[in-house]
Amino acid sequence: MLEREALETLGGRILDVGRYTVEFGCGASAATIEHGTYLTLHRRDADGSWRRCLDVFDADEAGAGTLLDLADATRRKGGIQ
Repeated sequence: MLEREALETLGGRILDVGRYTVEFGCGASAATIEHGTYLTLHRRDADGSWRRCLDVFDADEAGAGTLLDLADATRRKGGIQ
């Protein structure tokens, strides 16, 4: 999930900054795997459409989002549902 905190125009680009949360599972059994700050830079293509040209995700916890974390969350919740 992305929660935008700021949207700024920088010349011919748009900067989108906010918070993100990654969850694994569904409904009440979903486990939060990682949360942090994101930054996305968009640029306009020659045809006038907007494209992402840079995404940065910075987790709040060191080591968050590793495969080990994901495997552990799967075991705790009883597997993929």
